Amino acid sequence: MDKKFNQNQTKQKPRETSYRLSGAFSAAMICYIFVALIFGLITQSLENIEAFQKSTAYILLNYFLVSISLVLGCGHTLFRNKIKPFDAVNFKFDWRFSVVILLVFVGSYFGLSRLNDAFVSIFEKFGYVPDELKLPQKSPLNVILTIITVALLPAVCEEFLFRGLILNGTKWLGGLAAVLISAG
Repeated sequence: MDKKFNQNQTKQKPRETSYRLSGAFSAAMICYIFVALIFGLITQSLENIEAFQKSTAYILLNYFLVSISLVLGCGHTLFRNKIKPFDAVNFKFDWRFSVVILLVFVGSYFGLSRLNDAFVSIFEKFGYVPDELKLPQKSPLNVILTIITVALLPAVCEEFLFRGLILNGTKWLGGLAAVLISAG
């Protein structure tokens, strides 16, 4: 970890630092409630609600709400504790694995839908009724936007929150406890 974060952490009691950093989750959930409320009020004020709810913009904005809430919650926690984002996480990325990550992602996105359909059909025999999933119609731009808003952005935000802020904020409890708390 960066020296600035360690210095900041040693000035405070470990438990106090833990509460402050892990408060990012609470802040993110509060932000989600407000963002969803504002989005709902704006949507309800439109004249042609049904047409907007079927639009690509509405579908992508709906998925984007969680990511923007996580960003706002983490940002609030970092700003309040005067910590720079990269000082809060211990992240090292080896660019050699980019091709592997891209291939796994594309294979999962385009290749696992049949496997998913098989599992859903098995569960439907036991009474499972799946929710209707709304994704935009497939066009090159919609596929790219869907990948960003449904897969990439939520994953990055969630990892930053749980593996960055909460894991580093609870390390004083010991490695196993910190992993269990951040995974929970």
